[in-house]
Amino acid sequence: MNQIERAFAECRSLGHEWRKGKPIATDGLSWGTIGIPSTCPNCGTSKVRTITRSGESKTRYDYPDGYSRHGDDVLSVKEWRHAYIETIFESFEKATKRQRKAS
Repeated sequence: MNQIERAFAECRSLGHEWRKGKPIATDGLSWGTIGIPSTCPNCGTSKVRTITRSGESKTRYDYPDGYSRHGDDVLSVKEWRHAYIETIFESFEKATKRQRKAS
């Protein structure tokens, strides 16, 4: 797994950390629907949830390059979780090595 894919591992295994933006009109001047934009600061995925006056909703996602995988490259949630945990252990190991060098 390359460095870019590891950056996505947290969101792919634990879910996105959505930050909502201000509502936007999505159908011009008729004001029949609004869009609620959100962005994940961890991986850069964005989404817009479109909601009609009657309460129906649809969500459109826009993923950054490298986020989506297809065919034989698809990983299970468990595989993404493993990649995420590996990055945490690596950071612990680096911190421990730095502490040992400083002492």
